[in-house]
Amino acid sequence: MNMRKFSFVYLPLLFLIYLSVETYLKLHHSSLCHSKGCELAGGLLKIPAIELNYIGIASAVVLLVLGYLTYIRAFSKRYFFIFLSSMILFETIMLGYQYFASPELCKFCMGVYGSLLTIALFTMREKIFFLVPAIAAPLIALYLLAIPKSDAFITKDANYLIQSKTCPHCKKVKEFLKEKNIDFIKLDAKSIEARNFIKYMGYTTIPLLVVKNGADITIVNGDENIIKYFSKESKKDIKNDTDAKSSEPVKSASPVDLLSGASSSPDGCGIDLLEEKSCNKDEK
Repeated sequence: MNMRKFSFVYLPLLFLIYLSVETYLKLHHSSLCHSKGCELAGGLLKIPAIELNYIGIASAVVLLVLGYLTYIRAFSKRYFFIFLSSMILFETIMLGYQYFASPELCKFCMGVYGSLLTIALFTMREKIFFLVPAIAAPLIALYLLAIPKSDAFITKDANYLIQSKTCPHCKKVKEFLKEKNIDFIKLDAKSIEARNFIKYMGYTTIPLLVVKNGADITIVNGDENIIKYFSKESKKDIKNDTDAKSSEPVKSASPVDLLSGASSSPDGCGIDLLEEKSCNKDEK
């Protein structure tokens, strides 16, 4: 077999068939990939997963056409290499984001990436090392970004406290819980998952307590409210107060953009995007 024809025509054709089979199966409620990672990958997209398949097929068709034109020497290799490199860069970002955001990678996506690298290996032998910086750069960039994990951080029944080491109100609550021998799980307010949760719920300060008990979840904001929640003498008052105000944050300001900077309240420390700031001016 002519190696040039195999590299520039048959390999892109096999790649197109691979994408087409997956798209056909997806349209018929099946898939080549049945792992959890494949399902999670679709949840990371802003568009329906099937549309990404269509984009992939269109790109594979262009790659096949450019490969054939390169094979018959009607086109310069340069155009084929540029387009192939662009596809590899695109898939590097997609797969790299999955790696940092999901607990499991999509096996089909790994197959796509492997196919593109195989085509590059056969068609760009003398220039394959030029791809290394193009692959490494987006991976390093994604590594340096705080990407939310596509995984639950509140799972089992427990008391979860979103807190910071620099917040005196958080310290007050932690000391109280330890004194009362109340078990709790600390969640760092620096984590992007915790920040997204705080912002989504419309709160502006920490500490924030999340109590998970089966299907029931209770959220309490502020040190005094958390201490009151756990105080035996006030349990009945807290239950009535929670029932009356279950749809609104306790002692919480109206929702704000965390990018706007830190705010404070009498029983909590405001947070911004970069750091939890102490709301106690006398604190060193």
